[in-house]
Amino acid sequence: MPRRAFTMIELMVSVTVLVAIIMVAAQVFQSASNVTRVAQAAGDVVQEAVVIERQIRRDLEGLSPDGILGIHSVEVPNNYNRSKWDGTPPRPGLINPNLPPEAPIRCDQLVFFVNGFEHSVGYGSNLGYSVVPGMAPKTIGQGAMIRYGHGLQFPELQRYEARTAMCAPGQEPLTGQDLDLDSMRNGDGLLTDLMPFHQPNVNSIFGGTLSTVWTRYMLGAGSGSSSLYDQTQAPDIGGAQPEARRWVLVRTAVALGDDDSAGPNSRQKRVYQNETMSQETLLPFDPRRGYADPENNTGTQWGFGPKAPVIDLGRVDVCAMSMADLRRCLLLSESANSVARRPWLDGADNPDGDHEVVDGGVLPGSGDQRSIIKTLFAYPRAERQPPGNARWDQMLTSGILGSAVSNLIVEWTWAKGVGAAQGVRWPRLVDAAVKWHGHRLDPNDIPSELDALLDPPPGVNDAQSDGVQPGLSTLWFGLPSSTDGNGTSERWDRRVVTFGQFAVAAPGLGPGDPLFDDDSFETLAPATAAPSLVWVDSQDNDPTDLVNLNAIDEVQVEGSFGDSAVVREYWALFGHNTHQPLMDLDLDSNGMLDHDPSFTPWPTALRFTMTIHDPATNLEAGRTVQFIVALPRRMGASQ
Repeated sequence: MPRRAFTMIELMVSVTVLVAIIMVAAQVFQSASNVTRVAQAAGDVVQEAVVIERQIRRDLEGLSPDGILGIHSVEVPNNYNRSKWDGTPPRPGLINPNLPPEAPIRCDQLVFFVNGFEHSVGYGSNLGYSVVPGMAPKTIGQGAMIRYGHGLQFPELQRYEARTAMCAPGQEPLTGQDLDLDSMRNGDGLLTDLMPFHQPNVNSIFGGTLSTVWTRYMLGAGSGSSSLYDQTQAPDIGGAQPEARRWVLVRTAVALGDDDSAGPNSRQKRVYQNETMSQETLLPFDPRRGYADPENNTGTQWGFGPKAPVIDLGRVDVCAMSMADLRRCLLLSESANSVARRPWLDGADNPDGDHEVVDGGVLPGSGDQRSIIKTLFAYPRAERQPPGNARWDQMLTSGILGSAVSNLIVEWTWAKGVGAAQGVRWPRLVDAAVKWHGHRLDPNDIPSELDALLDPPPGVNDAQSDGVQPGLSTLWFGLPSSTDGNGTSERWDRRVVTFGQFAVAAPGLGPGDPLFDDDSFETLAPATAAPSLVWVDSQDNDPTDLVNLNAIDEVQVEGSFGDSAVVREYWALFGHNTHQPLMDLDLDSNGMLDHDPSFTPWPTALRFTMTIHDPATNLEAGRTVQFIVALPRRMGASQ
């Protein structure tokens, strides 16, 4: 019996079925692969979040009371670059393509100092060793400045390389391309001028091309060299920053070391222990007396012009400055003829006639403590991959803590009682002691002005009749949400206020208030701002007497473009006076000791919020994490 073959129709049906099965199997495989990639990315993000939190907690455990603590917040709407576009192709996109145009984009910074021994990067800028990464030993400094914030990425800058033809044998220079000071900071106050969302074709102080320099480091030059690092003009670059989901989170640790008695602008300060490249000072303008002739230590001058910002460039992580040097810069104002105590706020802070800026002609801004502290903030350069094999190129990767962090928000709070003080009425009489009650927050007695600021967005369930968010027991201070028509929807309202807003809504109780000296205050405990934390003329519970609400924090609006592109900055700065709210003076003769405007007790806790992505953006929206870090108790103010 003859065998029957398949017909053409049967073959076509079989092939069609087979193709369909393959397509279904491919889709199942692709879906499974996508699930695997997303799961792997989620796991990587969780691990990175754990590492970031652990490092931040470890650093804050060593917080030094001899330094300062500062928070700088920056917020722009997601369509900022698009709104500022100058028409030159290409047209900028959204800063974060995964968010709507009105979403707020945050890139906060945190600066503080730690005690203990901090080492430099092993393959860092050590002079007497091979250029092979990993061969240079670590230099140890006693204490360090720690900065957290987003890094700036410039892969178009040329790498560092040895150029032996430029100098004698044994002194090979490393030369590479860096940004100059004017591109990284503005020229007047020397505050941060370049932001992580920079695009060159944007009409803004954050746009435009960036000028660069050739920076030359002398290897094996020793402290007596006439040139340890020089900078000369180099070609401009665009410097466009990546979208926010590709931003890196950087931890900058600058070891503090000072091993000689030379002046702060001496070239000797550029080499630590005769082997490690360092920067002379943490401050772009250093007010300490220097030497006009640093080689012979002759002649005097106060302050000096901007130096090569090698720390901000990511090239050096050692500074020839001690914590005592920093305190001197912040607390003393020196000129050729006089010495004064540097005010916390210039022009408004001279309570005893002895606080004055006598070196104001040299320093940027007003020359007060706040303006100097602000110059410590900067967005450092960091690269995902080193542009070359030189140690200075390798260092650009060492500070990266988060490989893709599109958002960083830092907020702070005080515990109950912070800012309390014991005052005395004059003349001294029996029972003349007066107690100022400290910072208070009663969730059941929020002032109406503050309640309005803390109301949840429309449509959000509110379990309390007064509109306060349920369970409010801690009030967080920081950059308040833009819910006033400037481009940020109430959807993004974080219900955070500045301390100044709180002080206006709930001024501290003073003499004349029926609850001021009453024992029942402890049980009634209304929400109030401690009067010792707000510079006031008198203590009659009159909000109009709150003379300066910006002694601790302030909000600045740098510019706007219609209603959809506003740059907002927030500063919360805490200095050295954490325990002395009152001075032993009654200059205004109101019968009470005068306040010291520099009284800035440090936060009780910090709250960190960040959105972490995987570098391949498999998690399109990323994962938002939040954690709270309690600061060491010794940082608290008098109770």
